[in-house]
Amino acid sequence: MNMTRRLTEPPAREFRCADLFHMNSLPNLKLLAGECRLDNAISRVNIMEVPDIQNWAQANEFLVTTGYSHHHNMDAFLEIIPRLVERGVAALGIKPKRFITDIPRQIIDCAEAYELPLFELPESTIFSNVVREVMEKVISLETKNVLLLQQRLEQVAELMLHGREMPRIVEAVEAMVGNPLCILGAEGRMIASPRHAAYFSPFRERLTALNSSYPQSRSVITVPGKPPKGSDVRLHVFNLWEAEKDPILVLLAEKNGACSELDLSTVSRILPLINIRLSGENTYNLVKAKYFDDFIKDWLTGVVPSAEHLDIKGRLYGYEGLSSKTYRAAIVKFHAGSPPALDSGLIAELARSAPNDCLFTSIGGKIIGLLPQTANNGAGLTPEDTEPLFRHIADVCGTDAFSLCVGEASEPLAVKDSYIDAENLYTASCISKENARLITWERLGIYAVLSLLPKHVNVDKYLGRYVKPLVVYDEAHHSSLIQTLKVYFQMGGNIKLTAQNMYTHYNTVVYRLDKIKSLLGISFDDPEARLQLQLGLKIYEMGE
Repeated sequence: MNMTRRLTEPPAREFRCADLFHMNSLPNLKLLAGECRLDNAISRVNIMEVPDIQNWAQANEFLVTTGYSHHHNMDAFLEIIPRLVERGVAALGIKPKRFITDIPRQIIDCAEAYELPLFELPESTIFSNVVREVMEKVISLETKNVLLLQQRLEQVAELMLHGREMPRIVEAVEAMVGNPLCILGAEGRMIASPRHAAYFSPFRERLTALNSSYPQSRSVITVPGKPPKGSDVRLHVFNLWEAEKDPILVLLAEKNGACSELDLSTVSRILPLINIRLSGENTYNLVKAKYFDDFIKDWLTGVVPSAEHLDIKGRLYGYEGLSSKTYRAAIVKFHAGSPPALDSGLIAELARSAPNDCLFTSIGGKIIGLLPQTANNGAGLTPEDTEPLFRHIADVCGTDAFSLCVGEASEPLAVKDSYIDAENLYTASCISKENARLITWERLGIYAVLSLLPKHVNVDKYLGRYVKPLVVYDEAHHSSLIQTLKVYFQMGGNIKLTAQNMYTHYNTVVYRLDKIKSLLGISFDDPEARLQLQLGLKIYEMGE
């Protein structure tokens, strides 16, 4: 059998009120009210001969009655009609003559007002024959739909067994149900057919909000359409993984028309198949991500033996020409507060949509990135070059309180050198307390050298000569000699600018500078002394 024809085979239509006119058990049937609702579906028949039938009536029922229970009280009959409509009753049939001579006009008008199909049954009607004939037709149609549902499930299973991609499987299901379908996975990942990917895209933000915590197994929501020409879209939402923290939602949009029960049953029944497929893909991706992460670690630590080996591994994970580029290693340095928990999910998300094919891993509790270099930034690096990467990391980690410590550019088989360089830069930036958005050796300036000084008695002696006397004096007199000296050097030795910057009188700054000269026994006219003092201040700042 042709697969395309099988996928698009129409369902058997439901038995409707209009079909009652073609029944052998209801010859000369008359419609008295509710013509606009003759398309109401009928799934069962019930005989109404008790006064409280509204408590027992079911949706899509065809109620038949002789009027016996209300023939002495038509007002009570009138009160029942709106309640039957509330219960979803499909239609009401009354057989007059025996207990009701004629169906009262007020009953007809009430049924018309509530759009309830009201039929006058022939006097010869035998209720048991009506029940049997209606149910035979209903069961026949439902049997056809059950068989069609089974065929649909078999077709979807067959597509999955043949390894079809999920967007193509979604497309096949759309052909069955006649409306767009999509799957909203973890982290807002959307799986849709090529035809309807753009259709669901505007709803992504609303649907992602649903995905974060959605306990219902199945419900219906209305999403506002896109103005000015759009209209509201009715979505049937199926929660695929009810027990999961981040459920997977399957969404069926009523774009081309209302969904039938068969369409909704089709989607409900294929959920386990989708679950198996996505679970398998998720397991595969986790294993693949683990091996890929090991590969990046090996590359950074210099284990990759050759350019050929690098390219083969790269192609295996979807990256072409790794050996044809130069790279910079970068370390994410988080500022105050706790950094995000570094797990495989976070690293995978960083790698999933990273700009410019950047690669990520974690080593020693730090996020490490490999940044491919282009002709524009191969020689140098600016904050503008890393801005897309910075925004990406901020989005994934949930904070922008971090710096990027970026090492020097290196050839592909020498990225270990760039990684070591970035590690040294990271350490130097922590010592110097540098928290700029982009940290390079150029940015650190003199701190690039001073941060490498080991703990040594000579360093302590140096600070004791040029800084400690000022610190002791400030603590004893609650003064600001250290701060004044810092600002003085920042202002290029200009006393007037120093006073303005510190909101202090000119003579006060002069007094403080004289006190510094006196305590240290130096002259600011001596360039060597000034250099020694500036270096002492910077070393002191790194240790604060």
